[in-house]
Amino acid sequence: MDHWQPDVGGGPRGSFTFNREMTSVPGAFTTDQNAWATFLLGFQSSMGKTLQWEPFTTKEWQHGLYIRDRWQALPGLTLTLGLRWEYYPLLRRLNRPMEYLDLESFQVVLDNNISVNH
Repeated sequence: MDHWQPDVGGGPRGSFTFNREMTSVPGAFTTDQNAWATFLLGFQSSMGKTLQWEPFTTKEWQHGLYIRDRWQALPGLTLTLGLRWEYYPLLRRLNRPMEYLDLESFQVVLDNNISVNH
């Protein structure tokens, strides 16, 4: 489905990784201070940023109904009864049907009628 997962990749703000071995003595034990020294020198070993290329255009309707009644059966006995109904239909996109992955056939299914092989 089309949703942003900012925890995947470098995140929306980006990330840098600093290698410990760059500022250590060859063969010696490395610590986080070695990575800090690499940061101070400005030598990152990797960097990344998560980009969302697909616009988030889903619409979702949630319906719910709750009915409650309170009845005093006896002076010392009051009954409160309730009934709740909830309905969560599938998400829909503004410009095309919502797709999902059918795990049995491992195909992307569009609007329950069209399947796309990847």
